[in-house]
Amino acid sequence: QGERLKRGETTAPTVNIQDPIAVEMVRAIHADIEALQRAGPDSASLAFARGLKAFTRSEYSDALREFTIAAEAGLEEAVEAMFVVDLQYKAVPVEEALRRLDQAVERDRGYLPFLEARSRLHAIAAVKGRDRAVEYLAKAIADLDTALLLMPSRRIARIERARLLINRAQLEMI
Repeated sequence: QGERLKRGETTAPTVNIQDPIAVEMVRAIHADIEALQRAGPDSASLAFARGLKAFTRSEYSDALREFTIAAEAGLEEAVEAMFVVDLQYKAVPVEEALRRLDQAVERDRGYLPFLEARSRLHAIAAVKGRDRAVEYLAKAIADLDTALLLMPSRRIARIERARLLINRAQLEMI
């Protein structure tokens, strides 16, 4: 399989997927990525495509490297993809993921997915770093406050904010 990958051939994912629909979806993703590569788009899009391909093969460090290249070129979708890898597959320590999210929020303060992702990551950090839990929860709540100022109708942010406020109140009572 390694030689086939080097030649850029579409292959089944390396994870053991039993669902034929899922296998077909992954094959379709790989075919789309290869078509994109043949079309010769900009380097950020190519890096993003290579990152997606690596991600579908469970090659998370390769995916993160390619997403980083695309993100540094300004592709916002790549920044989001990096956080998926960071959060779901723990490819980097929480503090590093927070640093990346801080940079993303600085670049685009009005982009709600960055604020919400940083809020979630602060909430995770609160659980991991109990000595700083109140501080992390305050930061998580502040990000959701900002998101709700930008879009008051954002229900998921409102629900998550309420949950975090309850968690903070419980911590302060201890």
